[in-house]
Amino acid sequence: MVSFRSIGLAAASLLAAAQAFQPLPLSPLAEEALRSTLARRQAPDPLQILFQEHNLSVPIDHYHNDSRYEPHSDGSFQLRYWFDAQYYKPGGPVIMLSAGELNGVPRLAYLQKGIVNILAKATGGLGVVLEHRYYGTSVPTSDFSTENLRFLTTEQALADTAYFANNVKFPGLEGANLSPDVTPWIAYGGSYAGAFVAFLRKVYPDIFWGAVSSSGVPKAIWDYWQYYEAAALFGPPACIESTRKLTHIVDNILTGRADDDAQVQRLKAAFGMPNITHNDDFAVAINDGISELQKYNWDPAAGSDEFFNYCKNVSAEAVLYPAATESKRSLVQELIKLGGYEEELSSNASLENRFLNYIGYVGLKTLPQCGPNRTQDDCWGTHDPKKGDKVDLSVTDRLWRYQVCTEWGYLMTGSGVPADRLPLVSRQVTLERASWRCRIYFNMTSGAQADVERINRLGLLGLGLLGLFRLRLLVLGLLGLLRLARDQGCEARRGGVDGLGGAGDHVVAGFEQGAEGPFVVGQSTEANLGQGVFGLLPRPNLPVVDGLRDGDGQDGAGAHEQDESGETHSCGVCTRGFGVRVEGEWAVG
Repeated sequence: MVSFRSIGLAAASLLAAAQAFQPLPLSPLAEEALRSTLARRQAPDPLQILFQEHNLSVPIDHYHNDSRYEPHSDGSFQLRYWFDAQYYKPGGPVIMLSAGELNGVPRLAYLQKGIVNILAKATGGLGVVLEHRYYGTSVPTSDFSTENLRFLTTEQALADTAYFANNVKFPGLEGANLSPDVTPWIAYGGSYAGAFVAFLRKVYPDIFWGAVSSSGVPKAIWDYWQYYEAAALFGPPACIESTRKLTHIVDNILTGRADDDAQVQRLKAAFGMPNITHNDDFAVAINDGISELQKYNWDPAAGSDEFFNYCKNVSAEAVLYPAATESKRSLVQELIKLGGYEEELSSNASLENRFLNYIGYVGLKTLPQCGPNRTQDDCWGTHDPKKGDKVDLSVTDRLWRYQVCTEWGYLMTGSGVPADRLPLVSRQVTLERASWRCRIYFNMTSGAQADVERINRLGLLGLGLLGLFRLRLLVLGLLGLLRLARDQGCEARRGGVDGLGGAGDHVVAGFEQGAEGPFVVGQSTEANLGQGVFGLLPRPNLPVVDGLRDGDGQDGAGAHEQDESGETHSCGVCTRGFGVRVEGEWAVG
């Protein structure tokens, strides 16, 4: 049972500090985002009508003693949030969803019928969606120049969220004491936001009573070659085998040869890309298919099955695009020989047919992406230093890239794959190639790396409890989960909440249509996850919620037992006294 230590003095101190900050006018970027939001409201948008947006003035700079943020700022900005009090009962918790690295408006669906709605209904809680600094209209600076992005860090955003919890007064609920010293605050997030809310629980344990991390990324990694291991482990075997062989052929031709080598030019021409100057740019241009796995979702409206479309192409025994590719058969045969797979030509025609289908797939899906009046180097080239002259300092595309380049990494390479295994993307995809935007956008020098230790020192892998949702479809968190299972001796179970499948699945619209996910485990989402969180809440001041039994917590949390080490286990997973996994999610408490 979690006990609450009084933080009244700290809250009073923060409130006094808040009063000292004078809000600045909206920055031009925030004004533009606001205009965009208002423009969307001209069209029917029931969610933005249903949930009114609010803002809280928060400090731009929470760390005046850290030289990283020099020159420091004494200003403040407007942090946007929404809330829904329809299920709130006195004593109920605050269920706060972190919007993560996106505009917060699309997250409103979670208040209406998604995970926030479910948890609030199950616990008599107040549902909240909180925007992340720099995203949406929560913009603290006049533009997104590299200098102005210095305040875009995870620790500053965490401090925003703690400040918000301590200082927000929800309109219409002024009479309710929702401060964290008396009310449980439970944070929820997915992917980056999944790690973010787990950090909240660890860094601010007196403010955030618990966190539910869905597909949380437990470790920042600069060279993240393991990204493709999810596809290797769970993709169709024939697809993975073909992709490895075809990539190996490409690598054997490119490796050690100049960009303009005659054989290299024949390879590029086979794919219809003879005018991509550099080999690494060409290698990246043809690997789109295997990279599509992350977009897969059991709900077609929320995802894409392009990964499996790609796999059908490179696994097919017959030629799928004869009109476009049959004329290249003799060239493909020569390339296969040059790439070291001549013996497979004599045994059967499947490899050359799959190579032809690979070429056809790239011609159908990738080549059309390069519009008229643009060269292939314009579309796929990264070596022109003048590209930096065209950087638009107002585009939101810079935001997550800045976080990647400075703190999180996740550069997906082929060069990092151990030498004893065949990669799924070319070894030409090196760290130098993968980090090109860091140099062009933010003037990072060649060889410079993100300071991933700023993230990893927070120690999510050491929580003994962080889990990841839907391992089978997870790519960003795969390494961390497997490491947790290995290092801690816990069973890292694959599970689901009635078809929810990853960080993109917090909205359950499919349920209303009778849709069901591919891996159904446990009870209904509301009974399972909602009761599980309810069972973990501290008993004082909790409301009585219909259908939930205020007993020993076993209804939602599952049976508890202790092993010889004295560690508590629930649902077959280590909890180490912090919390419990509720089929498909991890509740950190």
